[in-house]
This record gives sequence, structure tokens and C-alpha cells, in this order.
Amino acid sequence: MKNSFPKLYELHTVDVSHNELEEIFNAVFQNLFSLRYLHLSHNSLTAIKSSTFGTLPTLLAVDVSYNKLTTVSRGSLAKLQSCREIDLRYNFIESIFQIPAALASLNLAHNSLTEIKPSSWPMMNSLLRLNLSSNLLADNLYDSSFSSLLTLQSLDLSGNGLSRPPWQALSVLSSLQYLYMQNNNLTLLSKSSFGNLPTLFHLDLSYNSIAEVSKQSFTGLQQLLDLSLQGNGLETIPNEAFKGLVALSPWIPYRLQEVDLSHNSIPVLTYDITYGSKTLRKLNLKNITELHLQNNILTDIPTDGITNATQLRLLDVRNNEMTRFEPAIVKKIINTGLEVFFEVCNEPGSLANENILTIDEDRLLCVDRNTTSVEGVAQPSIYAHWFVLTSDDVADFIIYIKDEKNNILYTKDIAYNLRSLTITIDNDLEKKFKSGGNFDVCIQARASSGAPKKWHPSQCQKVTDDFDSWPKNLTVDKRRLTKKKVKYSWFSNSVLGLVSDSILITLVHSIGTPMF
Repeated sequence: MKNSFPKLYELHTVDVSHNELEEIFNAVFQNLFSLRYLHLSHNSLTAIKSSTFGTLPTLLAVDVSYNKLTTVSRGSLAKLQSCREIDLRYNFIESIFQIPAALASLNLAHNSLTEIKPSSWPMMNSLLRLNLSSNLLADNLYDSSFSSLLTLQSLDLSGNGLSRPPWQALSVLSSLQYLYMQNNNLTLLSKSSFGNLPTLFHLDLSYNSIAEVSKQSFTGLQQLLDLSLQGNGLETIPNEAFKGLVALSPWIPYRLQEVDLSHNSIPVLTYDITYGSKTLRKLNLKNITELHLQNNILTDIPTDGITNATQLRLLDVRNNEMTRFEPAIVKKIINTGLEVFFEVCNEPGSLANENILTIDEDRLLCVDRNTTSVEGVAQPSIYAHWFVLTSDDVADFIIYIKDEKNNILYTKDIAYNLRSLTITIDNDLEKKFKSGGNFDVCIQARASSGAPKKWHPSQCQKVTDDFDSWPKNLTVDKRRLTKKKVKYSWFSNSVLGLVSDSILITLVHSIGTPMF
């Protein structure tokens, strides 16, 4: 009724939510000279007329969510000159109305909007947050759908059936910082998919149907910090996909901090995913703080990229097909407190269900799944583990066994990304070892041109004279891999040698092939 609130001049909040109101008489709140907050949610209102609220110069927030509104008279809310927040979620509104000049937040989620017509917004406005999620916009966003929203910082377009990024409509939003586009029908990210959004910090593209990301898809997003591609159909991410993200550059004060690629079908995360350069030697993740890669089919991750990510605090690789962690990653976990989500050990059997952080590095010797062995028959082998300390040009390695006359008995080319090799001792090599003499296992680096690098004596390890004394099982006490020569203690007659800065050689009779 018109006089429902007589002489309540100091009343600042009216809450009539959760009733069955179907209509509000004109100017019923007009005498509430101190009204700040008006709650009308969860009623059965069908329309807001031009004189429903009047001017109400002190009103700061109005909530008419969860009603049955189909129309809002174009000027009905514009008179609320001091209003900062309007909540109209869960109605049936079909078109945009005129907003108050001071409005900072407008929530129109879960309505029936099918388009945003040009000139929908007043030239003078203060809108910071606009939620249009779960409407029916599809691809009906035009060049000027968001014109005049020069101060807008957050836009939610999730759940609208978009099939492509509306970059032309977004291009006018020069102050946009947060863009939510999850749960749409996006299938492809082409080059510069989002145009130029120089202040965008957060982009959520999760749970679309994105199967292809083109090179430089995110060019124009100079300050992007958080990117979510979770729950898409990604199988590969091409080289240079993230090229153009200036936040990846060390001289920019803003840094890409979080990348979420979980719940996709990515089998491999390549070393050159960032720039696509053939000469790229490490993945630039220095400024990443969280890396989500769970629920893919990864079999490996770039060790150099992870270990050089100085700001990385969380790595999630659960539910993939990884069977191993490189020792360098294990060291990073232990030394930096990196929080890693992964499955427990499954092999070797002695480590089943143990957490990797509680296991000494020397126990991480797993049986190669591809090696066929005869139960009860020991296969002699040499396990070589080396590491690289130089930053010079190193393309790959060659590992070889030579006798005291420098005759080469065994040789093998090794790719740069490998740091260990198991050399199976065949019958001919076994006979030479048993015949006596001095034998060395050596490793030498090669440059990108194929030319061998300078050889140092520390790059060879002497093979134990008495072949028959090689242990049947490798039992290792704790050891540390450092730059200095280190002495190790052993529980039995196991043999281990470490040559300063270069190569670790383990001689062992093993069933199968020991590996990290």
C-alpha cells in the first residue's frame, strides 16, 4: 500500500524477501528518506514500472533476484542516483534497461537476454562489474555492445553458448581485468582471439570444447596473470601458443602466475611451448606460481622448465600416465618445499604406496617396463648417471667404453634430455672384462654443430677389475649429488663411484634394467 512506511524517516534497511509479492505500488518507499538497502528477492514480481521506486536518493543497493521479472522499464532504475549495486539474478529479463550513473555492480545472471544492442549503456557511468552469465546471448554481441563501459573491470559471459570469442565487442573495454567465458561452446582459439585487452589479468576459458589453440592466440593480453583452459578437448598445444604474452618477459613487472591445463587430453608438454624456437633450451616458467596439469595423458614433463621455475609453489600432475620423476624434480620438491599432487609409487614393488618425498633417491630404481627378463637369471649391466653444470652449447652426448689401449668396445649416442643410461653387458664385453685389464666408461658432450666438446679426465670412470665381484643387488646408503667429489658408504660390496662434476657409474647385476 502507498502508506506502508509512514514517518519511518530513520529506517535504512527494508527486507521483504521470501514472500509472495506480485506487485509494488508506485512510490511506496518514497517517504523513507534514509533508506540504504532494499531486499525484494524470492518473490513473484513480474515487472518494475517507471514509478515503482521513484528517486530514493539515498538508496545504495537493491536486490530483486529470484523473482519472475520479464520487463524492467527503461528509466525505472536510472533515477536511483546513488545506487551502487543492483542484483536481478534468476529472472526472465529479455533486454537491457538504463542504469544509474553511479552504479558499480550489475548482476543479470540467469535471465533471458538474447542480445546486447548498441547504445545500451549511458555515456556517463561508473560500472565496474557486469555479470551476464547463463543468458542466451550466443554470438549476438556487436562491435558497440559494450561501448561507453570505459571503467568496466569484470565481465562474466559464462554459460551463454558462445561459439567464438567476441573480440570486436570486447575491444572497447580498455579497463577490463577479469573475463569469464567458461561453460560456452568455444572450439577454436585463433590468432589474437581476444583482440587488445591491455589490462586483462584473469581469463577463464574452462569447460568449453576447445580442441585447437593457434599460435599467438593470446597476443594482445599484455598483463595476463591467470589463464584457465581446464576441462577442454585439448590434445596438443602448439609452439608459440603463448607467444605475445608480455607477462612472460622478465623485464615486465607483471608475470604470468597460473596456468590451468587440467582435464584435457594433452599427451606431451613440450619444452618450446612458450616461444616455439628450435634453439629454446628451457621452458620459461620462472614466474609461474601454480601449474595444473592433472587429468591428462602426460607421460613426461619438461624437467628444465620445472626446475628453473623459481616462483613455482604448486604442481598438480595427478591422473596422468607418468611413470617417473627426474631426480632434478625430486631435489626441487625437497629443497624448495614445492607442493606436488601426484600418485604414490607403484614400482619397484618395495616402494609401492610410499610417498616419493620419504624415499631416498637411491631407492628410485625401477624395472624398465620394456625389458624382458628371465626370472632367476641375473643380467650384468652398468648404470651411468651424469649431470650437466655448464651453460655452454651442449646438443647431445656420446657414451663409450674403452680399454687401456683406447680401443672402443661400446659406443652409443644419447639425446640431450637424458641423464642416465643402462648399458647391458653382452657376452663379448663380458669376456673382455673377465680377461683382465683396465677399462673406462666415458661420456663426452657434442655441440649443436656435431663437433665434440673438450674432453676432461673427470668424464671417465674406471670399471671395477673383478667382474665377478659386481653385486647381485644394489643396496645403497644415503648419498648426495654435489659439485664436489663425495665418498659413499655401502651396506654390502656394492660399487659406486662419482667423478667430480660429471658422471656417476653404478655396476650391478640386475634382473631387468635399473632406472630412475
